[in-house]
Amino acid sequence: MKLTIYRLIGFVSRLLFPSYGCCGRCGRTWNICRSHITQIDKTTGIFPLCQSCWETLTPKQRAPYYFEVFFRWQAERYEHGSALLGDDVFKAIDRAVTNGK
Repeated sequence: MKLTIYRLIGFVSRLLFPSYGCCGRCGRTWNICRSHITQIDKTTGIFPLCQSCWETLTPKQRAPYYFEVFFRWQAERYEHGSALLGDDVFKAIDRAVTNGK
């Protein structure tokens, strides 16, 4: 029930604030919910989920949201002719998610 309400709020917030990023699960924009930042190394963090969704899911359930961001990064780099990210980045994300950070 809570997720349904969050998704409704997410739908409306994306219409009202189209320039904001949002949670990959509930869709609420970052100006109305708190993101959960997962550090994948000393200088890089990734935040595909809001704090509420992150707390609700197990590491295994969170993983697809993190890997979706990784693959989006790869696609953007490919489109711009930049070097693709290495397996080390993928493994760092996997390690951080598995460890529940």
